[in-house]
Amino acid sequence: MARAGYRQQLLDHADDPLAFALLYQKAAKKDKSAPRFSPASERYLRQLARKYAKPRPPARQ
Repeated sequence: MARAGYRQQLLDHADDPLAFALLYQKAAKKDKSAPRFSPASERYLRQLARKYAKPRPPARQ
């Protein structure tokens, strides 16, 4: 994920497994050789994130 340019987001969301999984998916899409979640799995992760994730303050820039 750091190679894809998501190091800061990785650090910001290290305590949130759903955000971590979705960030991994975003990074994997940039790296064509990385394994990715199926579209169905990604949709399910997004549903879980909407249902269970706590609101977060805006990420640092």
